Amino acid sequence: MSSNNYDELYVKLLDKAYTIITPKIQRRQEIPKLIIQIQPKKSLIQNFRDVAQRLNRDPTHIARFFLKELALPGNIEGNALVLYAE
Repeated sequence: MSSNNYDELYVKLLDKAYTIITPKIQRRQEIPKLIIQIQPKKSLIQNFRDVAQRLNRDPTHIARFFLKELALPGNIEGNALVLYAE
């Protein structure tokens, strides 16, 4: 086979593969902006549980990640994540 025939065969097979694969229409999720309140000895992410819910993740797992990455003590109080730092 010549290279032109290979190209035509490749295009046909590629078109066939694209027709077999159904395109998945996905919506992009808009993550709400973090509402952060900075106080003298602590910072609060006020809508923390809402963000975790939108990400479909357990808030305690996300909180642990934040606390380890930032190397700060903190906890979840109600809907907010409280980070203790000076």
